[in-house]
Amino acid sequence: MGMKDNGDFRIRRTPEKDGSDHSRHFELGIHVGNGRYATLDVTKTDLEYMRSQIGRALKQLKEETR
Repeated sequence: MGMKDNGDFRIRRTPEKDGSDHSRHFELGIHVGNGRYATLDVTKTDLEYMRSQIGRALKQLKEETR
């Protein structure tokens, strides 16, 4: 079962951690078992980078399956 089915992945906006440079912050949580999550503090820029990397990986997969 994937993360989507298990609820093992979450992103939560954390405005209290926003920077004075207007950077936007989020908390990324990945379920690691027994109700526990590994959490990472990330910025909007980090999320945009992750999105581009995921897009690249999906594009490669699509090309492989042709």
